[in-house]
Amino acid sequence: NRIRIHQDPDSTQVYQGPLLVMINRYSASASEIFAAAMQDYQRAIILGQQTFGKGTVQQSRPLNFVYDMDQSPLGFIQYTIQKFYRINGGSTQIKGVDPDITFPAIIDAEKSGESSEDNALPWDKVPAASYSVMPSKKFEIDYLAGLHQERIAKEREFIALERNLLIQKEWSNRKFLSLNLKQRQQENSEDEARRLKDLNERFKAEGKKPLKDIDDLPKDYEAPDFYIREAEKIAADYVKYLAEPVKS
Repeated sequence: NRIRIHQDPDSTQVYQGPLLVMINRYSASASEIFAAAMQDYQRAIILGQQTFGKGTVQQSRPLNFVYDMDQSPLGFIQYTIQKFYRINGGSTQIKGVDPDITFPAIIDAEKSGESSEDNALPWDKVPAASYSVMPSKKFEIDYLAGLHQERIAKEREFIALERNLLIQKEWSNRKFLSLNLKQRQQENSEDEARRLKDLNERFKAEGKKPLKDIDDLPKDYEAPDFYIREAEKIAADYVKYLAEPVKS
């Protein structure tokens, strides 16, 4: 039950400009520590989805005795030796880091993350550390989040994403799977038609020739990362805001 506080050996600030940190459900461990620190010190605005929630440290040890040189290896055992806590006293375990500006979740939080594990250690807290924070970014966050919501409500890619997420949720909640061949073929055809429609709308916006069939899609095709694009737009809004602050 010992609490060890790590100190910063170098208090120099090498960059003082605007800072955004993007996270998702697969952001775990070290990336959560960084995002949490930036959020707690109010140094950065956090974008994305709630993180994985891994706030523990593990160590592996061999099952053999040190001097059993001639014995066949028995394998290793991994056990938890430490837990990480934020400067505000809360742990990143289970709860992870919540973003200041939330993006639509493409990763199912109920099926991925520390909270989905049966034997995960629970969330807890310790006394907060003594620390000072940067000026509050609440107004900036509210302003940028408003622009973000307005934008994705009209953005073709996000509209298609929301529709696809609803369909995926409906499929995952099904308690049965039809064995009727014609019905399965019809479902597959409807799915391919929807994907083809979304792709051709994207190609049209990019000035590309539409596809006649989903099978015509090149094997090496990489869809644009519209999450990164949206983060770039938020960054541009932030820089513009800092140049000409909006009055509250």
